[in-house]
Amino acid sequence: MMNTLNNETFFAHVTEHHMKVILDTGEHRHLRFKAPHTNNQYFDVITAPNRVIVTGDMHDFIWKSDFLSFSSKHLLAGKSKEFSSKALRNEIAERIEGFCADISDWYEGDEVTEEYSSLEEFEAAFREEVTDYFDSAELDEYRCVSAIESFSSSVIPNCKLFEDFWCDFNADVPTYHYLWCIHAVHFAVKQYRQFKGEWQLYSTGPKASGTYKVRAKDETEFDIVTVKNGEIYDQDNDIVLCINCEWQAIDIEAEQRLDIVNELINQIAAHGRKFFRCDGRVSFVERDSRGKVWFVDSWKGDRIYTHYHGSWKGFSHGGTLRNLVEQFRNYIVRGNRISINHICTKRLDGQSNIWGYSNEEAEKLINAVKHLPIFGVRQ
Repeated sequence: MMNTLNNETFFAHVTEHHMKVILDTGEHRHLRFKAPHTNNQYFDVITAPNRVIVTGDMHDFIWKSDFLSFSSKHLLAGKSKEFSSKALRNEIAERIEGFCADISDWYEGDEVTEEYSSLEEFEAAFREEVTDYFDSAELDEYRCVSAIESFSSSVIPNCKLFEDFWCDFNADVPTYHYLWCIHAVHFAVKQYRQFKGEWQLYSTGPKASGTYKVRAKDETEFDIVTVKNGEIYDQDNDIVLCINCEWQAIDIEAEQRLDIVNELINQIAAHGRKFFRCDGRVSFVERDSRGKVWFVDSWKGDRIYTHYHGSWKGFSHGGTLRNLVEQFRNYIVRGNRISINHICTKRLDGQSNIWGYSNEEAEKLINAVKHLPIFGVRQ
């Protein structure tokens, strides 16, 4: 596993991670790197003068190093090595190659027995012997020493192939988690430098100040963030860094007005002739990423672009309700408030309304919605 970890494979683990600055007072820092809605492979980087600490889902390590010029040479705590059979076999193979390269210097003429017609045949026999032995040998952490020290060659008696082997080689290599956390610190340094320097939001988000929805790649849930002076703040007003994310500009006040309109539509659908309701479904309005308003009709579920001046294909109501929806649109987009008289508009005789709601249901509806802040203009 450890041999497959490189910059590219590591980055695949953290493409959805956001950086959250928990503490930043000079050399003392606490940075959290975490994907939304999961703790999988999250990590914290904590720094102090000449100390870098990684803690989290991928184990804990401490290094004696400056954070911004991170070096992992001096490990202070944490298990950093593990036995590697592959590294051991690679070392054995190198020993064999080195020994065979010198065979012609050590064995000449009479020293090559009558059993072999040439040095090449002699070398091939030795290679085959030692290779076959180690192909079947147990080279795990507990039996490798015995396997190596028990090797004896019949081709080259008293062969010193593995003399002083353990003085020159250590079968322990850095653990996968140790290497992962090394990459994590280098990644953290890079992101922190971008955060503190002339950070261009174009690669990670919009430069313009405002409120946005943001979500990591392949996620379905959005987080709400605010961009101010080139920095990104979450809803707790903590600074975050959104990496490889999708962004959608939102207008918080427009979103609130959208909710008010949908509440009004639900109330209309619950009274009298139940306009905007069909087969248990209720129409609603929504905004797209450009801030444009769409009406989703309850009859067949058609999504209607309310800014279109021509015929609204799929709209199941008449001109009176279309005019009302257009006023809903203007309120959402620009905050234009409307008169309560637009709800169950009375006829000139004052005895009935053009919606066809009974006087009792019309009064109930008006009482249910008149507190909504969409209303404020009397006609």
